[in-house]
Amino acid sequence: MPFTFLLRPVFLSLLAVLLPAAQNQTSRKPVTRSELIALVAGNALSENIVHEIQSRGISFTPAEDYKSLLTMAGADPVVLTALSAAKATANQGTAESQSDTDLLRHLAMAGKLMRGEKYEQATTELTAAFEAGAESEAGFVMGEVLRRQEQYDLAAEVYQKVLEENSGFPEAHTKLAFSFYRAGDQEHAMQQAKLALALNPENAEAHKNLGLPLMALNQFDASIVEYREALRIKPDYAAVHYNLGLVFYARHDRANAIAEYRKSIALDSSKPDVHYNLAFTLKESGDIQGAIREYRETKRLDPSRIDARQNLGLALMDVDISSAIHEFRELVEMAPDFELGHNGLGLALSNNGELKAAEVEYRKAAALDPSDSIPHSNLGFNLAKQQKYDDAVNEFLLAVRLDRNSARAHLGLGEVYLHRKDYSQAIRELRLAETLNTNLANVHSRLAEALSDSGDMPGAIVEKKQALIFGPKSSESIFELGQLLEKSGDASGALEQYRLAAEECGCEKLRTEYAAAQKRLASKVSIPPAVLPASAAPREAANSAIGNAPVTESQWHATLDASEKALSDRRYPEAESTAKTAVAMAEKMGAHDRKLMESIFQMAMTYTTEKKYPEAREAWQQYLKLSQEIEGPESMETIRALSGLVRKQLLRKRLCFCGKFLCTGHRTKAKTS
Repeated sequence: MPFTFLLRPVFLSLLAVLLPAAQNQTSRKPVTRSELIALVAGNALSENIVHEIQSRGISFTPAEDYKSLLTMAGADPVVLTALSAAKATANQGTAESQSDTDLLRHLAMAGKLMRGEKYEQATTELTAAFEAGAESEAGFVMGEVLRRQEQYDLAAEVYQKVLEENSGFPEAHTKLAFSFYRAGDQEHAMQQAKLALALNPENAEAHKNLGLPLMALNQFDASIVEYREALRIKPDYAAVHYNLGLVFYARHDRANAIAEYRKSIALDSSKPDVHYNLAFTLKESGDIQGAIREYRETKRLDPSRIDARQNLGLALMDVDISSAIHEFRELVEMAPDFELGHNGLGLALSNNGELKAAEVEYRKAAALDPSDSIPHSNLGFNLAKQQKYDDAVNEFLLAVRLDRNSARAHLGLGEVYLHRKDYSQAIRELRLAETLNTNLANVHSRLAEALSDSGDMPGAIVEKKQALIFGPKSSESIFELGQLLEKSGDASGALEQYRLAAEECGCEKLRTEYAAAQKRLASKVSIPPAVLPASAAPREAANSAIGNAPVTESQWHATLDASEKALSDRRYPEAESTAKTAVAMAEKMGAHDRKLMESIFQMAMTYTTEKKYPEAREAWQQYLKLSQEIEGPESMETIRALSGLVRKQLLRKRLCFCGKFLCTGHRTKAKTS
């Protein structure tokens, strides 16, 4: 019988019948035995329970058998110590007799069963406690039973009934605030958290529960204030460090997010979600080994989490393909109907050269979800590796029919057309892929190749630079940029890329190539590159920053390169300031040509990457206007500008076109504590 079905006719009906409506029983009286056990079993913060004991006193003398029941309910030493030091106040209300022992045992046993995730048995105990007279107490604990099962609407309903019966029941407002938050009612969540704080301003859990809806409403600064206040009161609050990590991640501050996740784990290493989000953030930050460790820990703590196993396999593919294959085989054995598992296994097998075995897995994935385009895209790449180009095109076209916004499918078509030397078709498909997902380095790299082969050298250079921003800077790709620059007549720029490639590789082959280029280009290079300082002034002060001295083309190139490198390294303020300086330098040179276009293009890409959408829109519009004036309305530059405007709008709407296979982890709703 589903638990919700068990709960509604039994417990909620009892609440409706037995709880008197609007009976305002103030809880400023001394704490009773049943109330204290309910607070412990209902998972009230220990510091808040101590506050109730110290501010109100207790209405009983705690015997050893009562302390045993309290321990059974889940009391920690902090609460037990406060109880031993509490002042017992006599003659307060109805005396609790020994006949109440069964009632107390039901409450304590419910707390114990709940901690063991035996929720139906806990509900049975609470029903017995309710019928024995522990009405609001049993309701408070029942709210926690429901919360732990993520039945937040029902939990809120129960806590509200508790407050109807006893408007001052301690911690009910605190718990109701969290239930409203998780049920999606942020306005009432904030209202309840503020009511809890009005009763106890030093309530760390209430500050946390006020921070949560603020975070959900993207009021990040206000949320951080509440979390910091919670940590002032309770510095060892692991859940708050975790939630701070979520805020910093939402603000694209990965370094601080990682730091907060690690603090949370140092305080409480038992929560799989914290390890999982730390792993995901480490992977995004480039720490593959760290991500693998945290995914493994998530898997150890919760072996049933297929998302952790999936992402562990993906991370392992970058460093240990055999282990990745082993991980995915475990996953598909555990969850044979999990489509993404077969996709992941297919990808790992393909990367290991086992193309036939990979094809089997992709076809299984496609059969499990015929509406998903990703298996067909992956199968298309697999067939292309086997030079079965017609079959590959059919798979890519099927993927596009299933999802016209599949960047991978358009990339695959572009690569096949490029292989066939059908450059116009290749450029068309790769432009579509670029518009749908600007962060795929291989899209920019393939587009650079197609543009170069079709004779558009300036366009090829722009795309190759973008490939270096969004992908790993291999010595080969840096050298290829040098070749493109040399073909375009930019001798100094080419020579600098050859030098960087030789440094990156440290190999004899590229050192020899660099030496040959120095001899070959010596007569064409008159002024060495002069990189401007990283602290170049923003655009509004850029003219004064470059002074009155003439600006050379080499200096402009160096400044633009500095901006591109800063963007690649995620040093966004530096990338932005040097891009603005490059624009100012191009204007000072009187350039109404490609130099100004490339400078504004770099500024637009920087704003887009930073998610500064209004500034990005203005920059893309400037680039569009210039491209139409300089290159014409039908030029590839105009198409690039229009693509940039579309891309900016897609990013602003937070649409993800990369497909289920590539979107895991933080792209799903992050859990909070």
